[in-house]
Formats: sequence, structure tokens, C-alpha cells
Amino acid sequence: MISSEILKHRFGDNVLSLAGEMLLTPKGDTEAFKNMDRQKLDAEADRIADEFPFIRVSDASGLLDVSIRFFAHQARVGDADFLDRFEAALARLVAAADMEKAIVRLNIFGTFETLEKRIDYRYLNKKGDVRYAVTQEMEGGRYRKVTRPKTYVPVLIFIGIIYAVFMTLY
Repeated sequence: MISSEILKHRFGDNVLSLAGEMLLTPKGDTEAFKNMDRQKLDAEADRIADEFPFIRVSDASGLLDVSIRFFAHQARVGDADFLDRFEAALARLVAAADMEKAIVRLNIFGTFETLEKRIDYRYLNKKGDVRYAVTQEMEGGRYRKVTRPKTYVPVLIFIGIIYAVFMTLY
């Protein structure tokens, strides 16, 4: 059975593209950074991946850094308040990092297209405070409402039924 959450995002009216990362680097003592407990951080990253299944979340550990990367390209999103919900999730992720041992840098950018407008945005942090800024906002396309899945899927089904009826009659 397909869950309603997956269907909500599969046939959502909004289109999301984003890319970026949260980078943790040592704040002085490198041994303390290497021994840092990453359990809360990994659990919060997994929570983001579960809450937003259309975003690919991956992590990588370097010599003296930890990177959590986020990526989505032309993903359908069902809720129009995605930017605020994702900001709250990123704030939880930054709060899970050990700020005494690490410097946290968050840089995630992308576009969010609704039926009415296209928004270019960027998420940044200052210590524990995470915010997004709208860098550009443009009016939506003229044919955006026609090309959404809620419109073209029923039309394709209707055309398929007409074709099947036509083929059975002739």
C-alpha cells in the first residue's frame, strides 16, 4: 500500500531544488573533535531524511571535518510551507551539534516553485540560529497550473480510456 505522505509529495503542486551542506570543523582541540559523540547528530540527520523523503541526505567524514550534504532536484513537494518546516529541521540539526567542540557552517541554497511564484533562497546559520533568506522572487509561469500532476495525470487517464474504448470498437 502506498502511503498518503508519498502520494502527497509525488503529486504536489510545488517543485523544489536544493543543494548544500552543513560543515563541522574543530574549534581548537582536534582530539576533542575526533572524539565528539556524533550519535545525536546522525539521529537528527536521519530524522530529516525521514521527514523529507524527497531530499537525499548523505554524510562524509574527512580528516578534520564532518559534512552532512543535502540534495534534491526538481522534487515535487506537497506543502507550501516547506521552507519554514525545513528551517525548523535544520535548527534541530544545528542544535544537535556539539558547539563547544566544533564550528558549524550551514550553506544550503536552491529554488522553490509554487503555482504563483518562484523563490530562490539560501539557508545560513550564525552559531545556533538558522534562517533562510529569499534572494530572488519571480512571478510563476503562465502554464504552471496546466502542467502540474493534478491536472495532467487525470487527462492522461482520460485519454487512455478513450483510446481503449476506441480500440475495442474498431
